[in-house]
Amino acid sequence: LTETTFEWKGIGYELADYLVRRDFLAVQGIVTLIALIVGLASFVIDVIVALVDPRVRF
Repeated sequence: LTETTFEWKGIGYELADYLVRRDFLAVQGIVTLIALIVGLASFVIDVIVALVDPRVRF
């Protein structure tokens, strides 16, 4: 959304550009980075929920 609205080149633009240029090593790196960010965000949210709501147990 930000890339489209403000025309800032971001990770989505780079990913699309690398796909067109068939630079699969860069695509793999970006996908891995996105997966790590999503996994870390999920972990942080789980920890926050566990701290806020004492009924949650792991």
